[in-house]
Formats: sequence, structure tokens, C-alpha cells
Amino acid sequence: MNGNRRWKGNINRAILDAAAAFNNLGKVAEEYLTNSLDAFETAIHDNPDQKLERSDCKIQFIIDRPNDAIIFKDEHQLMGMPSKFIFNNFFNIHGTNEGRKRFVNVRGKHGTGKSAAFGIQAEYLLLDSVCKGKRTTVKSTYKSLQEENEEPAPLDVIRDGDDTDLPNGTTVEIKLPKSRQEFVMV
Repeated sequence: MNGNRRWKGNINRAILDAAAAFNNLGKVAEEYLTNSLDAFETAIHDNPDQKLERSDCKIQFIIDRPNDAIIFKDEHQLMGMPSKFIFNNFFNIHGTNEGRKRFVNVRGKHGTGKSAAFGIQAEYLLLDSVCKGKRTTVKSTYKSLQEENEEPAPLDVIRDGDDTDLPNGTTVEIKLPKSRQEFVMV
């Protein structure tokens, strides 16, 4: 009789609650760097014939002082996320880690770490990913997550599978809030 009754909740608050564990720049940096390492570990697992070495993956951590941002960038021919994966998996909090589900040795479990930027109240998280000649760029803002309505925060889709000649990989840019900039700018 009541089989159609379901839990309800505020997804924005759930995202911010998950992000609260990442309350300093060290934890945030570790999370996004680990995401790149996990992605490459998945590439190694999925392509045994390529005989990839973990040292083959290029990962950068950039402190962009003029723009008060920190940037995490990975690059490899087998890296990057297609648009469908970004919207179905990356922007899916508390979801299943697809690599772990397939027994890949990755750290991530339930997709909460992607919200780490908002643990330091970053103004925004910008995800820019290139996979097989297609580029997707999506922005999420702290302000949108603070909305108290029950609708999930909107994503600003800048590019969605646009053709590109850029190399495969993913860039995450985090715009630091005014209150945290002094920690990076010292």
C-alpha cells in the first residue's frame, strides 16, 4: 500500500555535509590528487595490454596566485571523462565508485570527495575534462549549494562534449574563498 513512499531530502545540504570533512587545503589537495591517481589506476587495470607504468601519468598541482585558485591537472592518452560519465558519476554524490565496483584498487568509495572544494567554502569548482577528442566543462558554485530549497543545485554547463584537439585529461580548478586565500598566498 505504501510501496511508493521514499526518503526525501535536501541534496545541497548533503553535498555540503559530505564536504565538511575536507576542512583545510591539505585535505582538499590530497583528495583531488588522489582522484587523478585513482583514474590512472583504473586506466592501468582496464588496459593490461598497454603495460602502463604508474610513472606514465602526468599530474600537476598548480597554485594560481593571480586568480586566487588552485588547480589539479592530469594528462594521459587514456585519461579524461566523457560527458555522460561526468553527469552520471562525477556529479553524483554518494554514488558507487565504478572502478571499485570492478575490483580496481582505488581509494575512493562513494563519491563524496569530489565535493571537497566546498569543505573550504570555495567559491566554485570548475571541472574541465577531455576524452577522445571531446571536451566537457562544468562549474558548480558554493552559493548554489547554499540554497535551502529541495531542488538540487544547478550545474553551469560551459561545454558538453565539444570537439577539441586538446590531450586527454582532467583539470579541476578551485576558486578560493576570500577567507582562505591567505593560506595559499603566503
